Amino acid sequence: MVKKADKPVRVEGVPAWRYYKVRLRILNRLYGGLPGNPDLIAGFLQGKGKSPEDIAKLAPQIAAELPKQSEERSEEGILTVFKRDAENTPFIETRQLKAMMKEAVSASQMWRRATLFGLRSRIGDNIFPKGEGGDDLTQIYLYREGKKLTQPDGKQPSVGHVRTAMGEKSILKVSEYVEKAEIQFDLKVMGDMVTPVVLTEILAYGEELGLGANRSTEAGKFKVLEIKETNEPK
Repeated sequence: MVKKADKPVRVEGVPAWRYYKVRLRILNRLYGGLPGNPDLIAGFLQGKGKSPEDIAKLAPQIAAELPKQSEERSEEGILTVFKRDAENTPFIETRQLKAMMKEAVSASQMWRRATLFGLRSRIGDNIFPKGEGGDDLTQIYLYREGKKLTQPDGKQPSVGHVRTAMGEKSILKVSEYVEKAEIQFDLKVMGDMVTPVVLTEILAYGEELGLGANRSTEAGKFKVLEIKETNEPK
């Protein structure tokens, strides 16, 4: 009979976790990409490939995090927005950072190197961004000149496209944005594959991929201001 270990087995000299503080500055505009009309959330999730069960669970949660401006949402059904916290403060989510880093690893093909073989499939289980808001620290706030932004800077109209039963249709889309904001977050990184050098390279590719919506228009590109290894948070 195999005896269960009391503690996880660690390779001597290799920490189980590494911790980093990261700061990024958006070089242009960061756009919100969530439908501002609660009635459109289900269709949005369906377009993301979510199952009916997931849609039934997630749609009410997302609707609760929309801006508290129902009269505006009803007038602008094609408005896309940032999520809001209980104080109606806009934020982005840690999942967006994780998705950007996974895309950077895939697009750069750094995962093909012998020393990083398997990174593409493992990165989702090795890197965990942590924000400063929400019960599970998934909310990352937006700053400018050291001050938290309490509302977006404006709304940008653009032409979008949707598929209908009659084919593709052009629509007018209006997107919330913030201008040249900064974000800061912690990273909890597992094992020794994602070293400080590898993490720096991942984020360097991410600078060109960008964050948020409307990235096809070069929006959301950023510059890494700081990557600092730290001790385990208390």
